[in-house]
Amino acid sequence: MKLYSREGERGWLTATYLNRDNQDEVFFQRPESKIEYSFLNDQKNFPEGVKLDKSKVIWEGSFEPAKSGLHQFKLKYGGYVKVWIDENLVADRWRQGWNPATATIDQDLIQGKRYKIKIEWIPDGTECYIALNFLSPVPSNLKNDFAFASEAGDNIDYYFVYGKNADEVISGYRRLTGKATMMPSWAMGLWQSRERYKSQDEILETVKTFREKQVPLDNIVLDWSYWKEAEWGSQSFDEERFPDAKEMISTLHDKYNTRFMISVWAKFYEGIENYKQLDKQN
Repeated sequence: MKLYSREGERGWLTATYLNRDNQDEVFFQRPESKIEYSFLNDQKNFPEGVKLDKSKVIWEGSFEPAKSGLHQFKLKYGGYVKVWIDENLVADRWRQGWNPATATIDQDLIQGKRYKIKIEWIPDGTECYIALNFLSPVPSNLKNDFAFASEAGDNIDYYFVYGKNADEVISGYRRLTGKATMMPSWAMGLWQSRERYKSQDEILETVKTFREKQVPLDNIVLDWSYWKEAEWGSQSFDEERFPDAKEMISTLHDKYNTRFMISVWAKFYEGIENYKQLDKQN
């Protein structure tokens, strides 16, 4: 694969870091021969001083494949991203910056032909990820092979469960894991969740409204940030927003016949009691 800049220079794409609110203002421009910001450690490779949460990044240029056939581009992204090849929009995606996704772009390409490429990316926050990697055509003798890949694991054990039909596969899986206990009937009902309920009053009012509108509801989920802002990992309610969590839960159970669930979010800020306990035990 040969790369060419926007001006036709060989070896890289032209990367332009713009003010997303005023795209006439260019923060930084440089040649980049790869787009590989897949992990947090890669953040240091962005231009120094460029604030991602204020930026829009555009990569422009062209490329020449070394082989003809079905090529693939593996896109990893957090934020808003669009990819054009020869001015055809081949990817238009969004994902939260803290939970990046991947996509594969299939393209039939001809050896030696030059194709224009343009990537536009609007990061989602200050910590964000993007990568675009080229995968050359698979040789015909390997087209029926299947491969697994992991972004983070050094070693992974896989179990293959064979069956002539779905029932046999599920039976084999149950032999490995044991029989699952049947869930209670309420757990098969509606679980209401959102990002996020910010107070005790908001949760109670939500469940009250469900009951008034006669919408069945069995469980309400309180996602992250029910703790004090500086105490992530305390697993304790912020008493300003949840002044009487015990009474709230009793009301949900007894008055509204609704289960209550929190997301644990096992992350611990330094200095809180849970962190200190874990730190003492290495």
